[in-house]
Amino acid sequence: SLSAQRDQTMFGGNGLRLSGFWFGGTTSMHFIDDDNDIFRGGHFAFEFNNNWLVGWSNFDISTPDWDLDSHGAFFGYSYNANSVVHPIFNISVANAKLSSEARQKDRVWTIVPAAGVELNVTRWFRLGMEAGYRFASDVETPGLTDADISGGFGTLRFRFGWSWK
Repeated sequence: SLSAQRDQTMFGGNGLRLSGFWFGGTTSMHFIDDDNDIFRGGHFAFEFNNNWLVGWSNFDISTPDWDLDSHGAFFGYSYNANSVVHPIFNISVANAKLSSEARQKDRVWTIVPAAGVELNVTRWFRLGMEAGYRFASDVETPGLTDADISGGFGTLRFRFGWSWK
C-alpha cells in the first residue's frame, strides 16, 4: 500500500511528457484597411502530452508603407489531436521590428492569437486552416499607429514532424 503514495511530478508518468516535435511554414493573407497582402512565416514546436505545443514562430509582412519582422514565442493546443480533423488554437507573442517607408525603425509588441482546424494527412504531415487577429502595441513610428499594424488574417499552415505518443 505504500507504493500507492508515489509522488506525482511535472515530468513524471502523470505529468508533462515530451511526445513529439513539429516544424513548418505558413502562408497568410492579412486584412488591414484596403491592403490584402500575403505574408509568410514559420514555426517549430515541441509537443507535450500529445496536445500542447511550445516553441518559436516568425512572420514577415511587407506592405507599400511598412514592413514588420516578428520572431517570438509560440504556444498551441490541439484538442483531440489524434482525430483526423481536430480544432487547434495558437498564440504567438513577440517583440517585432517595424520599418516604415521613411526608413524609421521601431520595436513593437505583437500578440497573435488564432483558431482553426487541422487535418492529419499522414502521421508526419498536418495541414491547418486558421483565422486570427494580430494585436500590435508600442508603435512610435511617425504616421503609423497600433491600429495600422493590427488586423485580421487567415492562414494555411503546413506542419511536419512526428508524434511518438
